[in-house]
Amino acid sequence: MGRWMKNLWQRLDVSWRCAAGAFVMVRVLLLLFSALVVWVYPGTLDVQATFRQEIGLPEIKGAVPSLLWGIWLRGDTLWYIWYARDGLLPADHPRYRAFWPLYPWLVRIVAPLLGHNYLLAGLAISNVALIVALVLLYRLGEMECGAEAAGRGVWYMLLFPSAVFLFAAYSESLFLLVSLAAFLAARRGRWGWAGVWAGAAAVLRVPGAFLGPALGYEYLRQRVSAQGWGACRSGRWWGQMVLHAWPFLVMAVGIAFVPVYTMLFLHGDNLMTVFRFHVDTAVGGGRTVFPWQSLIEATRDLLSGEFFVIQPFDLAATVLFLGLTVAVFVRLPAAYGVYMAITLLSLTSRSIPQHPLLGGARYVLTLFPAFWFLGLGGRKPWKHRLILYPFVLLFGFFAAEFMIGGFVG
Repeated sequence: MGRWMKNLWQRLDVSWRCAAGAFVMVRVLLLLFSALVVWVYPGTLDVQATFRQEIGLPEIKGAVPSLLWGIWLRGDTLWYIWYARDGLLPADHPRYRAFWPLYPWLVRIVAPLLGHNYLLAGLAISNVALIVALVLLYRLGEMECGAEAAGRGVWYMLLFPSAVFLFAAYSESLFLLVSLAAFLAARRGRWGWAGVWAGAAAVLRVPGAFLGPALGYEYLRQRVSAQGWGACRSGRWWGQMVLHAWPFLVMAVGIAFVPVYTMLFLHGDNLMTVFRFHVDTAVGGGRTVFPWQSLIEATRDLLSGEFFVIQPFDLAATVLFLGLTVAVFVRLPAAYGVYMAITLLSLTSRSIPQHPLLGGARYVLTLFPAFWFLGLGGRKPWKHRLILYPFVLLFGFFAAEFMIGGFVG
């Protein structure tokens, strides 16, 4: 049996071996860590009992169910389960929140296969999507910066402090998967598939819309590289370029889908009103500011000594990825830098009262090109340790906070 498993493992593509090996090790680590948290923590595992009862979700009872999946019933997971079970709330509902619908729809489809356990369905989707996303992260990273850097990038992503959200019943893993699939298809010149995956990303999360400009840049680069700048004088060349750009119509449909769906089926007023409301909801009740203003306000809060425990990590993660964006522009194809820059511009252009960079550490998690650059930087053992040790320690902190019901994003 052992030899058969070894032979099967060796026959797997290296991308699957890297992804599956890293996933299993970190997942087992999380399981052991959750058992430790349950044993040490004196509180209750049902940390959001009031909201859970309000939306009619049953309590998860029993030591084993609580440990294996009950401990993941946290934060936005309750909203996803609620929407998956009962459908999206109408836009005029007092508890309405603009959750993009693709993930709860998938949970609703999968739940009957798992005894109508919506939490298990969400966890299954996220974890399966994560494994496939890690395979694509390795394959695309191997194309851009080599196998060693790609392999380290997989580990760095899984052990990034906020990576706990990749394992939870959140949309992060699925968004990572479709984003990587869109870029991989684009880099291989398969623009039809790139349009499909980018359109799906736009129905999944707000940053899905930011794939459009990044992939548009890559499309123009490939066209110019194939035809040369001299061909720009030819009207025929421009006509062919436009005719071949139909995948971007698919992306545009994905971007427009959620506001139009809300207006038509969730009793929205009109398209612009719905769009503005969705933007305001995505901002989290905050306001739109200049990018540097949110960074200044976050720093000021820290210096004042009055801040939430997660705020220093949100600020640090945002600043780190701003620096990594510059590095990605220098070292990797520019389309990746465009995607990271637009996403970070969106993140830093809103400021929430008492927490200017709310969710910063979580939202940068899916900016996958940064982990390739870290993988390149981790060639030397001392640099590898410099990256890995803080990541592991902070990963434990984020996981513990999440499991006991603390807010980490």
